[in-house]
Amino acid sequence: PFVAAAAGSNFNADGTITIVVPTSAIGNPTVGQSLTGFLTRIAVNVVAGTITPDNMPDSLTPTGSYTIVGNQSCAPPQPDLTVAQLTASNNQARQGDKVTFTATITNVGQQSAGASKTEFLLDGATVLGLIDTPALGPGASATVTVNWLTASAKKGQHTIKATADKTNLVPESNEANNTRTITVSIQGNKT
Repeated sequence: PFVAAAAGSNFNADGTITIVVPTSAIGNPTVGQSLTGFLTRIAVNVVAGTITPDNMPDSLTPTGSYTIVGNQSCAPPQPDLTVAQLTASNNQARQGDKVTFTATITNVGQQSAGASKTEFLLDGATVLGLIDTPALGPGASATVTVNWLTASAKKGQHTIKATADKTNLVPESNEANNTRTITVSIQGNKT
């Protein structure tokens, strides 16, 4: 049966033609599935009512094969863990102080996330802790903490990065939004 292209259909100067049709019109295929025996009719600059499916010439033969690319709405919902907040108990600590870092891990995705690990990393080199993080439903949050004993820390600025799902236990819709950083200044020795 004839199905008109939907909104979003277009063409690019590189020759790419995008034709959007509802999946129900072509048998409800899934992303990655190939379609064969496809008959496409393309009409350019048509005056409304002058060309109908019965008198429109075929632009492509039905021998081609087309792979469904899909888009975000075609992908199954997934969890998405982020570090929504990262705080330090003291941003101006003295050498010898204990600084506690607290990260709020939030699942901003549409599916539940299984248990994971959150990493706290000092100055891009020293792991302060790899902390168990509980399973989180959509929209749920949990706080995880780690302590830094600063007795051997050098004076000056230090950067702490928290990374949700550091060991990639949870397949996420966005793997690029899992980190947050904070800076702490270490002053002279504690007296």
